[in-house]
Amino acid sequence: MRELTEETGLTARVDDAYVITVLHDDRLDVRRVTAVVRVARWDGELALPEPHRFVRWEFHDLNTLAALGRILAPSAQALAAVWPGGLRGLPPVHSYLCSPAGSPVPGEATEAVRCASG
Repeated sequence: MRELTEETGLTARVDDAYVITVLHDDRLDVRRVTAVVRVARWDGELALPEPHRFVRWEFHDLNTLAALGRILAPSAQALAAVWPGGLRGLPPVHSYLCSPAGSPVPGEATEAVRCASG
């Protein structure tokens, strides 16, 4: 929840966060461990609390994330973990499942259900 606030300006309660999986990605000489957390509710407005690190937010079509460069590949993998089958053609990644990815999350937006259906 601290990272959410630091990077987006949004706030959420721990009770509204669900760890789905932990991804280990070590391709293209970039090694990352990414915790995939589904947040069911949040407050605030999307902002740039760290302007020295980020200059803007960009929104992209879900199916183009993996092709936008290696920096967004982990985001594509994280979304694929949350909504299995929603993204095709991603390279393999090691995933350590923490909770069922397809299980309903209380308070989840209807947009998430639409994305999960493919």
